[in-house]
Amino acid sequence: MKPLFLEISGWGPYAGKNQIDFSKFQGGLFLITGPTGSGKTTIFDGLTYALYGEVSGSIRTKENLRSDFASQKEDTYVILEFTHRNEKYRVERHPKYRRAKRKGSGMTVKKEDAVLTLPDGTVKAGTSKVNEELARLLSIDYDQFRQISMLAQGEFQRLLIAKSSDRAEVFRSIFHTQIYKRIQALAGEKARALLGEIREITNQMEEAAKLSGEDPAYEEMRENKDFPSVIAYLKADYKEKKQQAAEALINSRHKREEFDSKKQIFEQSKTISEEAEILASQIRSLEEELVKLKEKRENIRKKKQELYSLRDVMDLKKERLGALKEIKDQLERLGQLETEYEKASQKEFGQIKRTRMAVYQEWLEAEEEAKASSEIFKRLSDEFDQAECEYRRADTLRKEEQGTYMEMQSAFYAGSIGILAKDLRAGKPCPVCGSMEHPKPARVPSKAPDREQMEAQKDRAEKAEELFRKWYEKMLELKEQKNTAETQWKRKQEELGEEPEYEEITREEACSAEKLSKQEEEKCLADIREQLMKAEGQMRAFREQLKSWGKAEELQEEHLMLSKELEEYESGKDRLTAESIESETALSKTRTLLEERRADFEEKQKQQAELERGKVSRGDLEKLEEEIKKTEEEREQLAVLVHQRQRALCSLKEKQKKREKLEESYGIVGDVDRLLSGNNALRLTFEQFILITYFRDILKAANIRFLKMTGGRYEMFRSETVTDARKKDNLEIEVMDYYTGKRRSVKTLSGGESFKAALCLALGLSDIVRNSAGGIEIEVLFVDEGFGSLDSESLEQAVSCLQELSGKNRMIGIISHVPELSERIEEKITVRKKNMGSIIEKL
Repeated sequence: MKPLFLEISGWGPYAGKNQIDFSKFQGGLFLITGPTGSGKTTIFDGLTYALYGEVSGSIRTKENLRSDFASQKEDTYVILEFTHRNEKYRVERHPKYRRAKRKGSGMTVKKEDAVLTLPDGTVKAGTSKVNEELARLLSIDYDQFRQISMLAQGEFQRLLIAKSSDRAEVFRSIFHTQIYKRIQALAGEKARALLGEIREITNQMEEAAKLSGEDPAYEEMRENKDFPSVIAYLKADYKEKKQQAAEALINSRHKREEFDSKKQIFEQSKTISEEAEILASQIRSLEEELVKLKEKRENIRKKKQELYSLRDVMDLKKERLGALKEIKDQLERLGQLETEYEKASQKEFGQIKRTRMAVYQEWLEAEEEAKASSEIFKRLSDEFDQAECEYRRADTLRKEEQGTYMEMQSAFYAGSIGILAKDLRAGKPCPVCGSMEHPKPARVPSKAPDREQMEAQKDRAEKAEELFRKWYEKMLELKEQKNTAETQWKRKQEELGEEPEYEEITREEACSAEKLSKQEEEKCLADIREQLMKAEGQMRAFREQLKSWGKAEELQEEHLMLSKELEEYESGKDRLTAESIESETALSKTRTLLEERRADFEEKQKQQAELERGKVSRGDLEKLEEEIKKTEEEREQLAVLVHQRQRALCSLKEKQKKREKLEESYGIVGDVDRLLSGNNALRLTFEQFILITYFRDILKAANIRFLKMTGGRYEMFRSETVTDARKKDNLEIEVMDYYTGKRRSVKTLSGGESFKAALCLALGLSDIVRNSAGGIEIEVLFVDEGFGSLDSESLEQAVSCLQELSGKNRMIGIISHVPELSERIEEKITVRKKNMGSIIEKL
């Protein structure tokens, strides 16, 4: 079941008419959001009431569904359209409610009503009929639907931390395991019933073994209930009586056979005489027919001789027909060659165009290569010009920096001499030349550079020199590349030649057509022309030969005429052959039948003679009848005794088998009774075992999602620790923490972790309930609140899990007011709470 459209009016907090188009959410996750108390869960109430006439929760009842905000004109109803097994249904329900009269004062009661429209247009009206039809359609009751389709606020978390006994009661209610307790009781009842049947069949065997006039030994066996001995005695007695009855039957049959034989002789004497007369008449008719058949055979023989006289002429005509057929084949071959020549000519025309297209495409490729070479040459020329410019600038910079350095070096050395000259004194030798006189000592320049400035200028001069060398080498390299590119470009231009000119091919067609190989297309064209020349030579030879044969029309006419004559000749031969065979066959059959009738006539004459010799009188027949009567009376008496023994023996054997079968069944049922009642190795009753099995399946289904939600950290298990030996249905839950490698109670989880575990447990329970309900098709699930305790990462994991759970064939609606969910879930139903009742504002 998948909802398509829901309309509610005057319903709970909704004062007026509100509609929801669920078809927008087919196969996906959606959110029902709104403030607390706005009526989010009421949407699910409307859906469940439409299907079952019931609402969810323990507080709401269907008697107080009428909205307090509804006006007198507004009716309270719900309309649901849904699909089930690819069929569309529509159901409309009106609950029972009190409202003010629309005319006058006082209150009136609106009765509960329902209408269901089936896919074929049939309408079911009335609450009971609609409930019955929907229950049959959905195959589950209201409680099961709630457990599958609604994870109510707080309920699935209470299931997580419930006591083992409380959880057992929940599972017992959900899976109806009371039936297994009933199975236990039925096994006990069945075992006791089988014991009673064994005693009853024993009494029946004792009664069936009673026979009148038997010897005391048999009576003692019967009273002691020694039924094997009773059956053995009856077998032997039955065999003896049966042998006597068989002998009596044989004697009676011999008497009857003797009587029948003599009576047959008595009655057949007249019959044989009449049959002999009939055979004599048939013999005369067959002799006349034989004469006519001989005359017909002679006529056929004469016709065949006349036909055979034409055999030599027909043989000559056959030879001429063979020659004409060969000429006809040659003419047909000539026609085929002409057709093939025409096709090859057409193919040649197309291949010429393809070859020209390949030539044009090859020229276009060469043109592209020439253009590419031109562009490369242009690019290298531009790069060379730029490098030459940079080279000249680097040369100018190099010269400037070197000149500056030379000037700075001269100034530095001059400054050094001036510094030495400052210390010169008259009468003291010069440290440079040793003179004692210093008429014109050097002076220190006012702007002499120091050593650091000179070294810095030297570095700049060296870098300028390095830059100059770099651009010089680059310029030489590009010059060589440019010259090479220019040579290649000129060669491509020379090789290109003039552009091909074809009337049937344009440049645009050559560019857009498929790529063709000139060499392959020219080879293909040469092959086609070779085929044309070969076919033309063959046609020329056939036409030369045709001149010696004559006109084709006359040859064709002669061929048809000879074919018709020969066909008529062969047909006549076949017809005469068939008539001859038919005549010979009829003649043979007539002769054979005549001989048979003559033999039968002779046999009848012999039988008449024998009957005359062994004639039987009527007195002999009457005497034999008296003897047969006495023999039959003796046989019937023995048959009664045989039947009596046989009936008793069969009854005892049947009851003995039945008793053995009952004892065998009791052995099985007794074992089952002991097994189901708890007298087994596990010391578990049947119901307790089923509850634990369901519990394990639920945990297995829950862990598929729980491991993903917790990033593989947690997995739930049933606790195997026995705290109370008197309890057999331990349904406690432990979680395996793979971070610590230890198990611990589920109650030790944090709030967010508990919500994840509870949600997964509820989803697992929903899956198992769905499967246990016989593969029902409920394709919608609502999750009511509980997301407020999750952090951002956990919320994302929960939404991702529900998103995967939903899909093409399932809708999941989350009922929540948590703002983060509105950001994560795109599809949503927004409920607005106002002073005069809630409204569904948008989808």
